[in-house]
This record gives sequence, structure tokens and C-alpha cells, in this order.
Amino acid sequence: MEATYNKDRISEMPEEIVDQILSLLPARDAVRMSVLSKTWQQVSKKLLPPVVSFIFGKDFFKENSTYKLFEWNMRHTIPKKEHDRLLKLVDESLSKALVQNKNKVIVQKFQLSLPFPVTMVRKVASHVNRWLSTLVTRNTVDLLQIHFDECYHDFVEKLVLDVGRLMLRGVIMRKGLLGDDSRKLFCLRELSLDFIYIQDAKVLNDMLSRCPLLESIILRGIFNGDKDFGILQLCNFPKLKNVDINNVSGFSRIHIQVPNLELLKFSYLDWMELPIFCSVHLVKHLWIDYDIIATYPFIDKLISQIPVIESLFLENLKVDPRLRALEISSQHLKRLAMHFVTIEGQEGVINIHAPYLYGYSFKGIQVPTLHYTNFSCLQEVDLVLRPRNLDTLWFINLRKKLAVFDGLEADVTVTIDPFSWVRL
Repeated sequence: MEATYNKDRISEMPEEIVDQILSLLPARDAVRMSVLSKTWQQVSKKLLPPVVSFIFGKDFFKENSTYKLFEWNMRHTIPKKEHDRLLKLVDESLSKALVQNKNKVIVQKFQLSLPFPVTMVRKVASHVNRWLSTLVTRNTVDLLQIHFDECYHDFVEKLVLDVGRLMLRGVIMRKGLLGDDSRKLFCLRELSLDFIYIQDAKVLNDMLSRCPLLESIILRGIFNGDKDFGILQLCNFPKLKNVDINNVSGFSRIHIQVPNLELLKFSYLDWMELPIFCSVHLVKHLWIDYDIIATYPFIDKLISQIPVIESLFLENLKVDPRLRALEISSQHLKRLAMHFVTIEGQEGVINIHAPYLYGYSFKGIQVPTLHYTNFSCLQEVDLVLRPRNLDTLWFINLRKKLAVFDGLEADVTVTIDPFSWVRL
């Protein structure tokens, strides 16, 4: 019986049958099956599609440009014939690798970052649409990244792609961008939208609703003039682990209800004008980066809604003189990092109740006053200070603030930022 179990029956099959079986399997399944037999592995290497990557960006255009001193930051000085030549290079590269190859190709990356001004939008649009059509004809695409720095490009008529990761920058998002049907994009795992112009929140919400298996959502710089976008909804994503929302203050409200979210990051949002409803009980890492005062009550409320939070990063905070203290209370918090931009004359008071806090770091003008109930687990303290006046009084005040760590086993490191302006 033992000899029967160890026998490689696949190796005894005719090669034609093995070829037929592999041809019916998706590429990833065929790779996994290849570990069962040496014969299977040998045949799969012949049948599996080749993996290619296309990166048309700064380095590509510099290497292929007739202008050896071509500077990426001087896009508008490039002659029209040079623009035409760059477009032709991309056409030829895709044609050689995809069009002339009759077999299926796995495109691991397609990264496009074109240095074209507003005057060439229409011409670029026809090329980009043709490239996208070439990509999806017979091929599997893992990463699709389209990046424009200069302006919003209304180049994509329909973007129906079975891609694993989609990253867009400098694009106008209109209704029907993913096609007019309601087909779900089950392959899409990561979505990044940066410097995007949209008509209203419905366009974005419809797009998100068609990607139910997203694991990461990054929204940075979503604009629509002075209009009210409406409500942004991030709900019902069972596999979503990472949400990064940066500079999207045009929405009237943000509603986040994700059961398994692990990392939640807010940056440069107008907390005074933007109500945020969060139902994120399993978030382990919370990052808040903003520069609006009078926002501590929001932080207190948000932390209280996350019982299992392990890391809290607070950056670019302003101490509001009307608020007596910042309250941070969590039974699971292990790391706390803060970067204060203090108001002149305000030191800030922080009350911490985190019995399992392991690491604490702070960057700012002066150390805030800390009150804590239990720091028995604290092992690392890292303070980076940028004083305006480095004198005897400043050092005396620092010593008083550091006394809070006396008697603890924590390693305390104090660094005076050498690049800050100091008056001796």
C-alpha cells in the first residue's frame, strides 16, 4: 500500500492528456498543481504564459529620449516631436510583447507616468485607450498604474479590467468608468485614487460597490471645485484591511463600517466641517494626521470605539488652549506616537491610561505634561525636540517633564533636532 501511495501516477499519463488538463486550469492553479509531479512541473513550464512588466516612467523616457539632458521637472520644454516619439516607443513596446505574441501573457505591472502638458490630452487619450484595450484582450493584469502630474486627464472611456491592483492619478472619474453594466470586479484587491476629479460621491460609491473583495483603499486628493460631494460610504467590505483617506474634505460626511479593518489612516481632513461615523471595532492601528485645533473630543470618542487598538499615531496636532487635556485610554494600546505643533505658550497635558503600553515617542517643541496610571510595561521612550530657545530655563523645564519616567525600566532617548532653528 505504501508503494501505491508514493507512486507518481501523473508521470505515467500521456503528455497530451497532461497538456489538456493544464490548459483548462487557471494559471495560478496550474502552478500549485505542478508540485505534485515532476512531469507536471516540466509540462507546466512550457504551457504557462510568460510574465512581463511594463514601466513607462521617468527612467524609461530618460533612457529612450534623444535629449540626454532631459529633465523630468521641465516637461513643458520638451518639443512636440519628442512627445510623439515617446508615444511611439510605448506603442512599439506593447505591440512587440503583446500584440505580436499570439499566446496569453501575464502582465505583472503596467505603470504609466507620462510627462505631457494639457495641450496633448486628446492625443494622449487615444493612445492610452488603445494600450488598455491591448492589455485586456487576452492578458491577465496584476498591477495597473496610470499617473499624470500635470492635470486631470479625461482619457478613459471605459476601464473594465480584471486587475489585481488599480492605481490612478490625475484622472477625471465619470459615470461608466468601469463600464455601464453592474459586473462585479472580484479580482481587484487594491484601489488607489490620487488627485482625482469626480462629479459627485455617487460616482465613487458606485465604483467601490463593484469591488466587494477589496483589501486596501487609498483616497488622496479627491476634488470637485467648491461643490458638496455628498456622503462617502465605505461599507460591507469583508476583506478590507487598510483604509487611507487624505485630503477629501469636499464630502459632507464619511461613513466607515468595515468589520475586519486593521489600519485606519486620516490625513488633512477638516474635522470641524466633516462629520465622520466609524464602526471599526477591530482596528489595530490608527493614524491621524491633521492641523486643525479643537479636535481632541473627536480623538477621545474615536479611540473609545476601538477596543483592540494596539498602535496610535497622532501627527501635526495643535494644542487648543480651551481644552485642558487629551485623554488616551485603551487596554490594548502598545505603541503611542505623537507629533505636536504647539501654540505659543501652551504645553499640552496628556492623560494616559494604557497598562500595556510598550513604546512612546514624541516630536515637538517641548515635552507635554504626562499623567499616567500604569507604565509598568513601558520599555522605549523616544523624544525628538525642536526648541525655539535653547537656554538654562528650557533644560530645567525638560528635567521636570522627564521626572515622570523616573523609577521605570524604560530606555529614555532625548534628541535635539540639529536642523531646527535654535537661538543660543
